[in-house]
Amino acid sequence: MRLMTPKATLIFALLMCFPAHSQDSLVGMLAPFDESDQLQVLNNVQQDYVECTAYYFLLSGALQKKGEADLADEYQQSLTVTMSKANQLGSSIGISENATSARLGMAMDMMRTKIDDNFNNMSILLDEHRKPCKQIVDSPLIRVEHWINTLNLR
Repeated sequence: MRLMTPKATLIFALLMCFPAHSQDSLVGMLAPFDESDQLQVLNNVQQDYVECTAYYFLLSGALQKKGEADLADEYQQSLTVTMSKANQLGSSIGISENATSARLGMAMDMMRTKIDDNFNNMSILLDEHRKPCKQIVDSPLIRVEHWINTLNLR
C-alpha cells in the first residue's frame, strides 16, 4: 500500500472544507504549487473566514442596535457559516480551534479600533470587507484565486 504524499494529503483534507462542485477546481488550482505555497494560500483563506466572522458579528450587532433584527439574523447565519469554515479549514492545515479563536479575537479588536468602537462608523468596515466576505461565503474559490495572485505564485 502506498502512502499519500504530503501534497496529496493536504489536498484530500481540504476537499472536506469546500463545496463538492468546487473540489476539482480547488485541486487544479493548488496542485501546481509546492506544499509550502499551498499552505500559505490556505492560511490566508482561513484568515479571510476569521475576519469575515468578526465583520458579520459587528455588522449584526450594528443592525440589531438599529432595530433591523431580520437583517441582523441573516448576518448571524453568515457568521455561523464563516466560523465553521474557519475551524474546518484551520483544522485541515494544522491550525487549532484555540488558535482560530485567538485570530478571531485579534480581528475583532482590530475592527473595533478601526470604527472607534462606534457602530456609526461601520461604513469603514463595509468598504473593506463587504466584497471579500460575500466572495468567501458564496464562492470561496475566488478567494483562493485572489491569494494565488496576491502571493505571485503564477
